[in-house]
Amino acid sequence: IITYPAAVLATIFGSWMLIENPALLQMPWMHVKLLFVVLLWIYHFKCHQIYKALQKGKSQDELLASV
Repeated sequence: IITYPAAVLATIFGSWMLIENPALLQMPWMHVKLLFVVLLWIYHFKCHQIYKALQKGKSQDELLASV
């Protein structure tokens, strides 16, 4: 229940931080961190897709075939 609002708020505040302090984008660790944020969003959407498929009654074999 809290995952979507928390993810949206964290993304908004993180973007705001980068807008307020663009010098952070010059630091190599920030590029790595942003990559992990993007990967976390992809993981979040994939988990939600699996959750919805399980609610519809799809079997584990059908889920693995769609990956």
